[in-house]
Amino acid sequence: MSEKIEKKKNNKALIIIISIILFVIGFILGYNLLSDESSKENDNKKKEENKEPVSEVLYKPYETCIYNDCHDENGKLYIDDKEIYECQNKGEEECQFLFTQQFAYCNATDSLAVLQDGDKVFLYDYKNKKVIFEADFITSTFEQPNSNGENYAYLVFEQDGKKGILSIYGQVLVDAKYDDIGNSTPTYNGEYNVTKKMISVTNNNLMGVINPETGEIIVPLEYDNIEIFDDYYVLEKAGVYSLTSHDLEEIFSGEYTDMTVLENYLFVQEDNDVFIYDLEGNKVIDNSFKTEYTFEHNYLSGYNVTSNEDGTLDIETYTGDERIATACYNANPESGTLTTIVCK
Repeated sequence: MSEKIEKKKNNKALIIIISIILFVIGFILGYNLLSDESSKENDNKKKEENKEPVSEVLYKPYETCIYNDCHDENGKLYIDDKEIYECQNKGEEECQFLFTQQFAYCNATDSLAVLQDGDKVFLYDYKNKKVIFEADFITSTFEQPNSNGENYAYLVFEQDGKKGILSIYGQVLVDAKYDDIGNSTPTYNGEYNVTKKMISVTNNNLMGVINPETGEIIVPLEYDNIEIFDDYYVLEKAGVYSLTSHDLEEIFSGEYTDMTVLENYLFVQEDNDVFIYDLEGNKVIDNSFKTEYTFEHNYLSGYNVTSNEDGTLDIETYTGDERIATACYNANPESGTLTTIVCK
């Protein structure tokens, strides 16, 4: 009987010991698991903290970097007399440094260039001697300093006949899926406003507006023409022009020959007559001025408008590509008068 009691005691003690051991093992495993999870969370937090936001990656204080003429000598390219690249493909197509002036802004490393080597066009880091991004073609740059001195800049690249948007550091911001972006010849702010993250795009001859960083469609692709201004759009669809806010709230519209915003006024053309309105859609000049051309946004074949300190507007009209003013006017929105003046 005493042996049975002793045996029961030993079994009970053994169970207690095993339970304690299992508890300790479980505690250690649980602690390690929690530590691993915590460590992973901390690592992820550090990664997020160290990750540069897009805005910081894209923008930096505006500077113009002027390089000396780069030249091709024995299959090598130079900038400021320093070799940056040895041409790999020597043939009919010249190996060259593209965008000397068009690519005239500083970047994060001050060592990126757009190069062409044979049928290749690529963004090249010549400090680290490596290709950052390769495309069928890199067609143009869009850059614009804002009031804080930050330079907002993007590249348009072409792949398989479609265009996309690239940061100047090689990030693909918008996939190549549009027929055109900003008309790919940015000569006028109406095609883009990168400080407000807006750029026009075209597919199947219809235009819209996207955010160049995210690709988000801001204005649907359903218009024949779009101009982007600081606070407004001018939209054309089937001959109907509209002045709208950036929220697409219509301010003024009608069937016209042309419409644009200049010097904070709305210029509306009916055949050869141009009328001036304020940006609330009220006519501010009683008479129109004449032009044979619509206002073109490449500085300028139809007419040119400048504002004066006294609040009046000087208008020069042209009748040809020579840009010789043939008639000039002074418009006074306060009095509603248009006066013929001598062209300067």
